[in-house]
Amino acid sequence: MLMSRISSARRSAWMLPLSLLVLCELGAQQSEFKGTFKEEMVEMRDGVKLATNVFAPEGPGPWPVVLTRTPYGKDRGGAVDKGGAVPGSDRTQAALYAARGYATVIQDCRGTGRSAGTQNFPYLTDGPDGYDTIEWIAKQPWSNGKIGMVGRSGYAITAMLAATQAPPHLLCAFTMLASGDARRVLLYMGGVYRKDVADGWMKFHGKEDQIAEIVARPISDPYWDWLDIVKQHPKIRIPIYNVGGWYDIFAQGMIDSFVGLQKNGRGHKIAVHVSSSNDPRFDPNPNTGKHLRLDSETRVAVNRVYHDAAHPSRILLPIVRIYEPEKPVANGRN
Repeated sequence: MLMSRISSARRSAWMLPLSLLVLCELGAQQSEFKGTFKEEMVEMRDGVKLATNVFAPEGPGPWPVVLTRTPYGKDRGGAVDKGGAVPGSDRTQAALYAARGYATVIQDCRGTGRSAGTQNFPYLTDGPDGYDTIEWIAKQPWSNGKIGMVGRSGYAITAMLAATQAPPHLLCAFTMLASGDARRVLLYMGGVYRKDVADGWMKFHGKEDQIAEIVARPISDPYWDWLDIVKQHPKIRIPIYNVGGWYDIFAQGMIDSFVGLQKNGRGHKIAVHVSSSNDPRFDPNPNTGKHLRLDSETRVAVNRVYHDAAHPSRILLPIVRIYEPEKPVANGRN
């Protein structure tokens, strides 16, 4: 896969292990999880309890923690019985992290999966719910209080919303294929309601009855401010590794988010892959035409992406700020 990488020169030392760990996950084969599992019902500030899988490695701990919050079901991909998905049965992600000394926490967002509560609009409470979950994790005996969030698409949106709340124990995040301003990218593109994408997205979340309300609220309505993560960048105190797909619906939104983050802090990183989250419609194997995730055939090929005056693109790439190493001050401290 051809990859265009634009990266900042500096990132905090504690972010590197998590970033590399998540990148390893993309190509890792499933391994056996060694450790303990428990499903917790974590109480939010308003009393609503959210279903949460906790996977701890073998040994005494405590451990750093990788958190994922999902609106699509924390046990998706696992075993199924008469009662539905079996909690904790999908241990692929937990096995990878446990082998490297990380505890894994995966949580159903409010009103989804096995969690209680409702949301009038997807992600509406994921900022404060993310904060409460992170601070709950920090208090647990198996946690050392150092927490990072990872996620792709909707999972990444929950991570970014949590970061806007500045939870004290959230140290970094790795987000893939997500926009910093879903209001302008997902709902309204160029100020016009994006019916082809937004209607299907709302129906998928079981919120078809809310479509009329969305259309009735213009892009300028302050109601949408909570969904505009770019406007909340000054509140974000952690470095975020942003990974986007050249053909993804959030491609420009992810890049714009990175640019905004750069203006408000150091340590952010960006990578743009020639890919999309909308598999298989936009992401078949370009060499065989088959489903990308199921195709086992291998062919040598070259994928070129042109980005110059002769080949204009809909994607505007950012200018990346390079930070010089800080010079020691008189007392010897950096």
